Amino acid sequence: MATSAKRNGKKRGERARSRTERKRKIDYLAEKVYRKMRENIYTGVYRAGEHLKEEVLVAKLGASRSVIRQALTQLAAEGLLVDKPKIGKFVAEFTEETIAKLVPIRIALEQLAVRGAIANLTEEAASELRWTAEQLRRPDLSLAEQDALDVGLHRRIWRLAGNDELEKLLVRVAGPFYIVSNAAILSPYYRRNAAAITVQQLLLEREMHAAGHQPVVDAICRRDVDAAVKAIAAHISTNYEAPDEDFARSVGSFLEKYLHRT
Repeated sequence: MATSAKRNGKKRGERARSRTERKRKIDYLAEKVYRKMRENIYTGVYRAGEHLKEEVLVAKLGASRSVIRQALTQLAAEGLLVDKPKIGKFVAEFTEETIAKLVPIRIALEQLAVRGAIANLTEEAASELRWTAEQLRRPDLSLAEQDALDVGLHRRIWRLAGNDELEKLLVRVAGPFYIVSNAAILSPYYRRNAAAITVQQLLLEREMHAAGHQPVVDAICRRDVDAAVKAIAAHISTNYEAPDEDFARSVGSFLEKYLHRT
């Protein structure tokens, strides 16, 4: 009888370990799929307003429906997807007014990130930042490749800051910028001259945007805090209305207290 109970206990333990292992595998795959889908949203592979159908994602990403659903739920929680009952999930769409309100908030968050990045900077991290900034200016990059490097550079800075809560806020706040940037609706020049825009003009503007990362990286690598916070503000506000300085300052002050409260 004792032997039977021991065998049953062993089987229960094995089943529990098996369930735990399956959950870990699903979580790992869901995280991998989530990151790929988020990259596709940021780089414009999935367009603003596009319906992301589960069956299509299953086929294209080679993941199970449960993994796809978990990734979709996470993206929706970050505000990158909108859930329409009985229809499905769609890539979020953002108005110019919404982005204008987010500009000073993102600037304040990014400034906190560059301060943290400078405090935690290593020679290896500095080399990675310099390399990415250099790659961004390569003339042979496709727009998708440039977008991926752009996102990657910002995320390196966020992670280098060493504050998980700050990184979560930045992921949420920065997402709309990447979505609308790829929808080409932010630039006043685009709006006024949409019919006259040429591919060459678009590429030139993208090249200028890519070059805008260099002053940020240079200042971080010099550990020049004042120059870095000014450079990141100038970079983010490019093509947007300049934020109200008092509001930006008050947002920054609040976030500083929120993120460092004990």
